[in-house]
Amino acid sequence: MVSGLLLMIKYLLCFFLVFCTQSFAEIYRWTDDKGRVHYSDTKPTDNNYQTKEVKGTKASRLKVDLILHGLSLNADIENTIKLSVVKIHEVYTSVLGLNLGEIPPVKIRLFNDKAQFQRFYSQFSNGTRSDQISGFYTSRTGEIVLYKNRSIDRTLEVITHEASHLLLSYAYNNKVPSWLNEGLAEYFELIRLQGLSVGVPPNQFSDRRMKALLERGRLLPLNSYFKRNGNAWYLANSSSKGLYYSQAWSLVYFLMSSQEGKNTIKKMFAYLKENPWDKNINFILMDSFYPRGVEGFEKKWRQWIPAKRVAKSY
Repeated sequence: MVSGLLLMIKYLLCFFLVFCTQSFAEIYRWTDDKGRVHYSDTKPTDNNYQTKEVKGTKASRLKVDLILHGLSLNADIENTIKLSVVKIHEVYTSVLGLNLGEIPPVKIRLFNDKAQFQRFYSQFSNGTRSDQISGFYTSRTGEIVLYKNRSIDRTLEVITHEASHLLLSYAYNNKVPSWLNEGLAEYFELIRLQGLSVGVPPNQFSDRRMKALLERGRLLPLNSYFKRNGNAWYLANSSSKGLYYSQAWSLVYFLMSSQEGKNTIKKMFAYLKENPWDKNINFILMDSFYPRGVEGFEKKWRQWIPAKRVAKSY
């Protein structure tokens, strides 16, 4: 009885902490005399520039609903699922200062039967084979749809991966480059509650893979990696046995490991929100928002790869 009461208090505290957080992160946007748009954390001092402050949004209460088909979950697991999704929203809005706008309730539709999931998926598939996926998201209905995996931990990983995609899809309308979109989803896939905070441990498989490729001199150069987006990116990932996903995770984990990196992500998303898609978007983002562009980014990332990983906490 006492342990149950303590558990209830813990979850109430978690909800209070998550839903009362707000973001005061800000960046500045201005246009120079050649018509080029710039972003910075520091307010420009040149009076010839027009400045516009871009503030992070308040982390409003995100509603998460579970729709269960043919199974039941205990209260602890349901709370863990809901809080994990809410925490991803909090990191996006409060830590990175992204303006996601008003997010409608997130619905998580969980099937116990894989065949039933596949039949449901056929409504959205566009020809993709349902036996190749374990879950998907659709912003059309605001849903994350999946079947119960081999373990509850793996089921949670699928939910948090797709939750990252769903939250970004509302504000950025499929404009996020593939490496950044999948890298963030891979990053949040391993998010875990730790009392009143959450931890994000490294993906051990992807981390070992990057270290081994670097040691053998076979790491894919970013000038080649950044040339692919969309279908070309996913086809290259399939033909390389998931290498593109592993590299995306590594690039995002590197960026999330420093304030400079987080600021770079924030500026990238501000640019994506206000500018049209460009086939060279990856080079535009890096050359605009990272010191010495792609070359400087790749140099620091390669220097970081051999280091020991430390889990991130929020």
